Amino acid sequence: MNSFCRLLFTVVYAASFSITVFAQEGATEKIVLRNDKIEAQLSRRGNALHGVSIVNRATGYDWLEDDSPLGVFLRQGETLIAGFDDNTKLEHQKSRLSANKQGGQDQVMTWRRADGLSVDWTARSFAKTSTVEFQASLRNDGSKVVPQLKEFGPLALSLRGGEDNLVVHWVRRNVYKKHEMPLKESFSVSGGSWNAPDVAGWVAIENVDKKEILFVGIEWESYWRIALERKGTSIHLECKLERFTRDLRPGESLQSPRVFLGVSHGNIDDSLRDLHDYLREYVLPPVLPEFPWVTYNIWGTAGDGSDETAILAEIPFVADLGVELFYVDASWYDGSCKVPGLGDWFTGLGNWHSEDFKKYPRGLAHISEKVHEAGMKFGLWFAPQMVDSDLIGKRIPESWMAQREGKNLVTNPTKANGWGAISQVCLGNPEVVEFLKESIAGAVKRYRLDWVKWDGSGLPGPSCNRPGHGHDPDDGHIAAIRGQYEVWEYLHRLFPDLVLEECGYGNRLDYGLARYMRTNWLDDSSSDARPVRRRLINGSYIYPAPYLETWIYKSDEIDTEKDPDLLDTTVRSRMLGLFGVGCRVGAKHHERFSYFPKEAVEAIRRNIKAYKKYRHLLFEDVYHLPPPPENPTLGDAIQFCHRDASESVVMVFQDGAAYANPNAAPFDDSALTDIVHQKNIKATSGSSLWGFIAQGAVNGKGVNTESGRTHNGTLTDMWLASRSGGMDNPHPGLGPAPNWIAFEFDKVYELGKTWIWNWNAENTTGIGLNNITVFYSETGGADAKEWKKFGAAKIQQASGTPHDPGSPGPDFGGVKAKHVVFKANPMDSDMKTSGSWGRGEYGLAEIRFYLDTDNAREAVKQAVARNASNNQGPQLTRRVVLRGLDSDATYEVSSFNTKKSQSMKGAQLMSAGLNTTFEKPGMSEIYQLKRK
Repeated sequence: MNSFCRLLFTVVYAASFSITVFAQEGATEKIVLRNDKIEAQLSRRGNALHGVSIVNRATGYDWLEDDSPLGVFLRQGETLIAGFDDNTKLEHQKSRLSANKQGGQDQVMTWRRADGLSVDWTARSFAKTSTVEFQASLRNDGSKVVPQLKEFGPLALSLRGGEDNLVVHWVRRNVYKKHEMPLKESFSVSGGSWNAPDVAGWVAIENVDKKEILFVGIEWESYWRIALERKGTSIHLECKLERFTRDLRPGESLQSPRVFLGVSHGNIDDSLRDLHDYLREYVLPPVLPEFPWVTYNIWGTAGDGSDETAILAEIPFVADLGVELFYVDASWYDGSCKVPGLGDWFTGLGNWHSEDFKKYPRGLAHISEKVHEAGMKFGLWFAPQMVDSDLIGKRIPESWMAQREGKNLVTNPTKANGWGAISQVCLGNPEVVEFLKESIAGAVKRYRLDWVKWDGSGLPGPSCNRPGHGHDPDDGHIAAIRGQYEVWEYLHRLFPDLVLEECGYGNRLDYGLARYMRTNWLDDSSSDARPVRRRLINGSYIYPAPYLETWIYKSDEIDTEKDPDLLDTTVRSRMLGLFGVGCRVGAKHHERFSYFPKEAVEAIRRNIKAYKKYRHLLFEDVYHLPPPPENPTLGDAIQFCHRDASESVVMVFQDGAAYANPNAAPFDDSALTDIVHQKNIKATSGSSLWGFIAQGAVNGKGVNTESGRTHNGTLTDMWLASRSGGMDNPHPGLGPAPNWIAFEFDKVYELGKTWIWNWNAENTTGIGLNNITVFYSETGGADAKEWKKFGAAKIQQASGTPHDPGSPGPDFGGVKAKHVVFKANPMDSDMKTSGSWGRGEYGLAEIRFYLDTDNAREAVKQAVARNASNNQGPQLTRRVVLRGLDSDATYEVSSFNTKKSQSMKGAQLMSAGLNTTFEKPGMSEIYQLKRK
């Protein structure tokens, strides 16, 4: 080929964006994806695709290891492909460039292997953001099966690493924590497994010294992994699906999730500005007028027609308060909640074609009409992935059931507590997907729905491996997630203004739903202000705040509190995102909004008015304002600021610390003396829930790695047990108890004092052990005669903060023991006798056994003194330094508490800060700032 066959062309689509492709003799391509924020250069030489640079154009900082392989990640059997290079046996076939709807371009490259496996790899650019997307698909163009596909993702590349000070940030969605840790040798996070979420699909890598941040996200719910590994001077990054096996038959294809990658300068909040810009501009559905709406959720559980009367009476009451969405929870479909007051929403699941006319004699369409006449929107709850087991073979074909090893996946098969049994349908089955499209869309039309709440509650843990569902035995979960996304996409396309709410446990904060979803229900545990607002604060790293939903329930914080300032805090703690009021599952009449105490109703009324003044700012830039490191329990604060700095809202709370980071490594107690070291303790229990095993209470995980004095609030660092597991699994030597935890040492010790960190999760501090009976033994045998009763003990409740100091436990006073058992009392509403501080489960974070020595007694004495000095009363003055303002401008700063305003310079607010002095503990304040 002579020089005339060489090709040089440049395509410019917009002033802010260009892409340049150089190709020479079909052997070399140089691709430059560029706008005014990011530039990514790639180079293909023959069959290899190499990354040249990924540059933040504002600073010139380059993240990419020069001339390193880039492309798909694929594991097939023992074969591994991490980027396209000459060793993969994939031959480059063609490259295609096309404009996309986002004002950028799609660069698609195709590779093919001799066995017919084809790979399409896409890099997608945008006109306005510092973000690029990657996606890949596999296709079998051959005549034989391509077997044993095990891991697959669109992105593997190498970052510059060297000796840079790198810190990794991520958010866990089962406990809503933002974590951070230095990147040492490797790092890896996963989305979790079926109905067992772990990490949200966002990871940020911060170069602390250069103030540069690379953020990565994956649009998928579970079974994904983002991994980093140092290799010499570079850091290898992988984004992939895992834990599946797929045989790709001739003509079949497999598409990866989208992965996005963006660059930013500054700190983590600065990177969120760029992340949220990308989501708002190119991913999330358009914002609806006046959104986020104030919502009210109601149940109907009487079952005798009085539900309709009660609901109709509630409509004008809540409309007058300023509620904008009125929706009926899991009690509307035929057969639901048939026992008055029980809340049995399992019964009737799958009857999406018909409401329960016993509850609503004139039908839901009539209720919808009245709601709309009152000026509100109307919505309904659905649990599409589960059906009433009694409907199988009637309304629901048996062939749709998800199975594992030939057995249907069933929740509550014994119909315990008067509730029905429900079975999982397989969303990997195309017939199920079409049924859900038709049935939910039919309900939207029939009842004029403005809102659909999709709840994945009730799902059992395993995923389907049943033949004949259109998926392989070991990729049923992959197929089910795709099926769910397909239903959501269909509903969003058919009803573009319909609000689709993600409520299911597994899919919360799932970027895979971001293109159709308008809000996420964060947690059913919504009866305490502090953990609720912490979930909102930490969720706002993943999504703009209006995409995070919480409620006020009728509970002690509503029923017993009369102080208007503290009631304001209860309400405002829900006003950091989409804010509403809801009934609980039992949903007795007295739990309805109109039955709230008048003081609570008035607090909600006045705060709804306040919320509507600033809610538009929740879509804007978010700044997290943590307390100073020297006083981590000072209080929560958060700021939302308009991009043009014209206005801002600041929310300050007196109590709590949402920002402290839990420790990644277990505490090593080997340096301590006069204790039974954790390596010499084996813990067992009557039961454990969700993998929170008894050994978690003695392994040092969650205890501060530097001081060994405090414990964080991470659930997986603790033991958690059911309220009756010890009855089903009695202790061999001591018989049954509601639950028990046993400690076996390597030898007999003379035990002295103990130090206990009780169950310490922020949103469930009430679960911890309370009143127990303590036993000990030198032999630990199954004969009760080998055991001695030490006596009753009471365990102090944990603080629920990330720095819980613990408290003294039982003092054994020198008894000799190799075995110790704590048997919990039964649960009771009376905390003077109850075995738990709550009414659901038993838990314990960590216990330390000291020996009966002078040194040990002195160590515990000092710990008690530290606790006393740290509990002199709350600090009531909070200073927050604001961000995002115009330093040269003057702002009118209005207090929601005092109703007074003052003029302050932007420069002062961003240097000296804004001071708030509260009159009493538990108060809060909201400031609205407007540029003059």
